[in-house]
Amino acid sequence: MTAPPIRVGIVGLGRSGWDIHARAIRSMPEMYRVVAVTDLLPERAASCAAELGVRQLNDFESLIADEDIELVVVASYNLYHADQTEAALRAGKHVICEKPFGLTTADVDRMTAAAAVSGKVVQPFQQRRYEDDFLKVRDVIASGVLGEIHFIRICWHGFRRRWDWQTATSAGGGAMNNNGPHPIDHALELFGDGEPDVWSEMRRVLCSGDAEDHLKIVLSGQGKPTIDIELSDAFAYGQDRWWVCGSAGGLKGNADSLDWK
Repeated sequence: MTAPPIRVGIVGLGRSGWDIHARAIRSMPEMYRVVAVTDLLPERAASCAAELGVRQLNDFESLIADEDIELVVVASYNLYHADQTEAALRAGKHVICEKPFGLTTADVDRMTAAAAVSGKVVQPFQQRRYEDDFLKVRDVIASGVLGEIHFIRICWHGFRRRWDWQTATSAGGGAMNNNGPHPIDHALELFGDGEPDVWSEMRRVLCSGDAEDHLKIVLSGQGKPTIDIELSDAFAYGQDRWWVCGSAGGLKGNADSLDWK
């Protein structure tokens, strides 16, 4: 007997909540079904609810109190992620939390503690771990064909001036919290076991707010490759996303094409 679809409530209907989560859920009707949504902008919530044919709830508290909802997608401002995830877990809901999965280690500790108490699943949303280019880079490195890897560079370069809430530290915005979790996650996967030594620099260059839009991180460790991460909106001449240097060869390329020798 096939299990009925998991009933989902979405908190936040911006780029992530609507364009990523709602779209993905609509593509898997046999597994998931959105039943309710809420957003800080009532008119946006009303429009999304009408398109999905679901209920619009007035606020987050109403959504987690709704007994029809089994799984909550937290796609609100970064600043709210930890509090809303913890509250949803304590209300007996499973939770998928958009990145960043909390702004501090203490945030993550209390979310995982709430999941343990409630017996519910909490999962950070990290879809880029399954991108084709990253998986291929990881496979090539693991094959040994490049020899011992001593240096990896990961570049997310662009040139643009943002003016949305992601440029405001008051909302938990900035490059580190916005897209930073993706290349950092890739880097930690390629670094392997153990705690790296970390050097970092964050600058505000072009964005309209007070948050950083230029991020540089270097990971290093004994017997490990040095991994250099650049995530910036201030590179008019962007470089390849991937640059891997090994004792027997190297790899370079982007999301659509990789070369190695």
